[in-house]
Amino acid sequence: MNINRLKEIITKLAEDGEKAQSAPAIPRIDSTSHLTTERKLAWAQLLSSAASAEESEEMVVLPVLKAFEYSDILHRYLKTHMEDESRHRDLLKEYVKNNFSYEKKKKTLTDIIIYKGIFRGVNVISEKRPLPIIVAILFYEWFAEEFYAELMNRAGEDKLINLKNLFIQIEKDELRHRAGIKALLGIWKSEGKKIDKIDIFYTKILLGVTRLDVNTASWAFYNKRLRRNLTNLGLDTEKIYRNSKAYADKAIAELEVQAGLN
Repeated sequence: MNINRLKEIITKLAEDGEKAQSAPAIPRIDSTSHLTTERKLAWAQLLSSAASAEESEEMVVLPVLKAFEYSDILHRYLKTHMEDESRHRDLLKEYVKNNFSYEKKKKTLTDIIIYKGIFRGVNVISEKRPLPIIVAILFYEWFAEEFYAELMNRAGEDKLINLKNLFIQIEKDELRHRAGIKALLGIWKSEGKKIDKIDIFYTKILLGVTRLDVNTASWAFYNKRLRRNLTNLGLDTEKIYRNSKAYADKAIAELEVQAGLN
C-alpha cells in the first residue's frame, strides 16, 4: 500500500476518533440483584483491572507523542488513541462505581513495578525509538480484542446489557486502534525511518514485561486475584495465557515484516 493511501486511512481513523470523543456520555445502569456476592465482586475487580490497563496504555502513549511531532497526521491519530484510552478508563470506573459500589483503592504489585517503574524507564528512549512501545500497544490491542469478547459474552449471560453494550463500544475503538497502529508502522517504513534489530530487541523485552501484567498462568502468584476473578466468571486462564504468547509473537512478526527481516 502506498504512503498516500496509508495517510488517508490514518487521517480518517483520527477523524472517527474525534467524533467518538464528542459523543455524549450515557449513564449505564444494570440490575445486579440476581448475581451472587462472589460474582459481583469478580465483575467489580475485573473491570477495575481493565480500567487500570486502559489507563496504563494512555500513560505509555503520552511520551510517544513527542516522537511524532514531526508529523501532524501521526500526532493527531495518536492523540485520539490516547484520549480513547482515557475515555475507556472513565467509562469502566463509572460502571463499576454505579453498579457495584466498588472503587479500586490501591495499586497492584504489577501496577507499581511495571507501569510506575519499568515503563517509565522505557519512556526515556521512546522519543528516539518509539516503535517498541507502538508494537507493545498493538500486542495489547490484539489481546484485548479476544479478552473483551469473552467478557462481552459473560455480560450477556449475566443479563448485564449495558455492560455488554459498553464492551461493544470499546471494541469499536480498539478495532480503529489496530488499524491505526498498522497504518502508522507502514507510514514509518515508507518515509524511510529506521527499523533495525535494536528496535526488535527492545520490543521483545517490552512485550515480555507487558505479558507479565496480563499473565494468568497458574505460576503467576502476583496475579492470583485476577485468575480467581476470571475463573469465577468462567474464563479459561490457561488459554488466556497461551493466547498472550501467540499475540506477542504476532506483534514481533509484524515489526520484522516492516523491517524486511521476515
